[in-house]
Amino acid sequence: MTHQKSTGKHRVRPRRVWGGLFVAIVGAAVIGLAILVASWSVALAGLVLLGIGALVAWRGGALYDATGAFELDAEVRDIKEGNAREGTKAGEQIRDPDARRESRRADHTRRAATAGTLRAPRPGLSVAGAIVLLVAAAFVLSTQGMYPHTHTGQINGERDLGLAILAGLVGLRVLLSPRPHRVGVAVALLCAAGMALQAWLAPHDATRSAAFETAAAVAYVVGGLMALDVREPRAGLPARAIDRASSVVAR
Repeated sequence: MTHQKSTGKHRVRPRRVWGGLFVAIVGAAVIGLAILVASWSVALAGLVLLGIGALVAWRGGALYDATGAFELDAEVRDIKEGNAREGTKAGEQIRDPDARRESRRADHTRRAATAGTLRAPRPGLSVAGAIVLLVAAAFVLSTQGMYPHTHTGQINGERDLGLAILAGLVGLRVLLSPRPHRVGVAVALLCAAGMALQAWLAPHDATRSAAFETAAAVAYVVGGLMALDVREPRAGLPARAIDRASSVVAR
C-alpha cells in the first residue's frame, strides 16, 4: 500500500480518523453509564463526546478511508507520523492487482464448488415417505377417542393402534437412516393391507371408524412406496482439486 501526502479534496488522515472514533466510543460508553445511573448531565456529556468524535473522524476522511488491503504496521506508522493519503470517493473502485487476483480466485472456487449441483439428480423421496408414515401413525393415535365405547369399537381401536405403531417405527427407521429399507417398507405395506382388511371386512359400530382406517391404509401405501425411492447424493469435486484449480487462477 502506498502512503503519501495528498493535496486532493478527499484526504484521509488516519490520526484524526482513529482519534475521532476513540472519542466517539468513549462518548457512547458515557451514555451507557448515564442510563445506568439515570443522570441527564452525564448523558449530555456523553452526547457531546459522541458528536465531537464523529465530527473529528468525519473531518479526517473516515467516509473515504477504503483500501485494498489493511496493513496494521503501516496504519500505526501513519498515525504516529501524521501522514495523509488519498481517499476513495463514493462510486469509485479500488484498482489493486492483488484484490483482482483474489476476486478471480474466489469466483473460480465458487464455480468449481457449485458446478456439480447443476447436474445433480433430484433428491430421493424416502424422507418424505417416512414423514407420511409418521403423520399417518400420529393420525391414528389422535383418533382413538373417536372409536365407539363398545366392545367392537375398542377392539377395532386396539388393532389399528398396533398397526400404527409398526408403521411409525418404520417411518422413524427410514427417517434416521436414509438408505434402502426394503424389509421395513414391506412391513409398512402389510400394515396398509391390515388396515384395509380391517376397514372393509371387520364389523364396525360407526362408519367413521372405517373411513379413518381406509385413510390410514392409503397413507401407509403412499409413504411405503415413497420410502423406497432412495438416491445417494453425487460426490462433488474434492476440496484439494478445487484449491489446486483456484491457485492456478490466482497466478
